[in-house]
Amino acid sequence: MPFGVLDTNTIDLPANIDATYLRGLSTRAGVVWENLLREIDRRVATFNSTLDPLVAALITPTSEAWQDDNAAAAFSAAEDDEYTMPRPQLVERAGHMYAIKGWNVSLQFTEDGLEGMSQTQILNNIDNALLGLRMKQRARTLHRLFSNAEIRVAKGTTATSPGFAGSGTGSNVFVGASYPNGDALPGSYTHYFRDTTANRATAIKAARNRLKMWHAGPFDLIASQAEVDAISGLADFVSAGSELIRAGSGVSEAQIDAARFVGVYDKDIRVWQPVTEFTTAHIAIVKSYGALNAMNPLVWRYDAAIGRGAYVRSRSLYPLDQAIVRQRFDISVRDRTQACLVYLAASGDYTAPTVTGA
Repeated sequence: MPFGVLDTNTIDLPANIDATYLRGLSTRAGVVWENLLREIDRRVATFNSTLDPLVAALITPTSEAWQDDNAAAAFSAAEDDEYTMPRPQLVERAGHMYAIKGWNVSLQFTEDGLEGMSQTQILNNIDNALLGLRMKQRARTLHRLFSNAEIRVAKGTTATSPGFAGSGTGSNVFVGASYPNGDALPGSYTHYFRDTTANRATAIKAARNRLKMWHAGPFDLIASQAEVDAISGLADFVSAGSELIRAGSGVSEAQIDAARFVGVYDKDIRVWQPVTEFTTAHIAIVKSYGALNAMNPLVWRYDAAIGRGAYVRSRSLYPLDQAIVRQRFDISVRDRTQACLVYLAASGDYTAPTVTGA
């Protein structure tokens, strides 16, 4: 939605700033405000039109607060009656809530500072703030992918959003479901595993095979540099670009982008370039349906009244004085069967990695 007096899309200025005054305003350093604001608007709009490829492969955006897990259930069909309406039928909600938070980065501008800064210096600060938000988006996505904990939905509520299917407590208990083939789930059913480094290959294949009970391949593997290096040395690994990765029927070349993937493990697991947000021996095996696909495992919840993107907010009558860059979103699990997580350690239960920046 347009903000402010210049109808910019991403800059929220006070509505009582006089437009004529603003268009004629320039700083002591020679920065023309109208030109600067339009350049900031262009930069933020470009930022909002793109996502980190890994984030895009894992999330679907929504402003909905609920994930509805209801399966189709047949209503009772009654014979037509000339004198009465049929009795209404209701399916009780089955599902979980999505989390949402507000994030901001201070631009640290003051009126005196802005008067002496060049346009390049001001725009560099904008770029740095947007880079900080990009890192936050990726860190929140990785945190939610690997965490087996329930998270609070929002401030002021005790409602929680669960992780992937687990046998923990509260919302994390995964009950009342069966495999798609109708087999009942065991009481200890979970998507969180702990195994030893000696069993790395076995653990990865076991996690992939559990996903295969719910989803068809291919699958994606996400891990730290050390783990990707170790997986690249396993017998069933084929590097991206290798002629051993065969093209599919009707496809001119194998769809393994070396800029995103280091290769393929055990025929149907695409190994992503290493993540740097943690260094521990954690591995995620994920089913992705493509960038921003509605069937992806995670959901990016945003505020419908504000929109999905970031924006610059300045409420001072001197433009950008004490300004911040804001975005309102958080990442939750949408489909609880769509990822299996492995922690390679000598003993103990699965524990999530500490994701830098989350």
